[in-house]
Amino acid sequence: MKISFHGADRDVTGSCHLVEVGGTRVLVDCGMFQGGRRLDEDNSEPFGFDPRDVDIVLLTHAHLDHCGRLPLLVKRGFRGEIVTTAASRELARVVLLDSASLHEEEAKREERTAARRGEDRSVEPLYTTLDALNTFEQFGRTANYGEQLTLAPNLYATFLDAGHILGSATIILESTANGTSHAIAFSGDSKHSPHQRSSVEAYPAIGGHSIGGSKGLVDQILMHTGSFHVFLRSRPRIEA
Repeated sequence: MKISFHGADRDVTGSCHLVEVGGTRVLVDCGMFQGGRRLDEDNSEPFGFDPRDVDIVLLTHAHLDHCGRLPLLVKRGFRGEIVTTAASRELARVVLLDSASLHEEEAKREERTAARRGEDRSVEPLYTTLDALNTFEQFGRTANYGEQLTLAPNLYATFLDAGHILGSATIILESTANGTSHAIAFSGDSKHSPHQRSSVEAYPAIGGHSIGGSKGLVDQILMHTGSFHVFLRSRPRIEA
């Protein structure tokens, strides 16, 4: 299993994390960088991977810093499946269409500014309304809280209620192969009171219990994709 970080690793925006398991590439979130012109410029930079090679996108929730570059991903060749909750899918439609409109307006504004300086140049928006509409064609299965989805042989995803906004989720990725199990939790943005166990802590794979009955070593990682923290624990499976 290989994990690479393409956003929200030294900042709190632009959530974008690539997990490679066997021959399957799973992208968790594809958000926009926010917070100033320098970060705005980062949005147009290469992703650090080829979008055409990504098989599945798992979306934690529909805030712009987690979903805002999905149309750019599609524009640059992604043709896989986007999986999220029903509420996040509907919210993403509103957010991405609005974002596309703003990018188009910004491009026109820059063209008008250039024209006043006597310059004749065309400005391409980061993505267009058509790119956003094309993105909606890639949304596939709906994730229900607590129900395991099969992404590929021996690779599974479970969405848990993150308590952040409507439809938001913490995503657990689990893989089992050759007697070894790995569990990774991407928190997205989560909100729980000090007296309340988070959905991640209550989940068996991260809480320290068995994962799907598999044998051998268990690796457990918790990724907080906002203020970035990593929790890693490995332990041997004890058979009864």
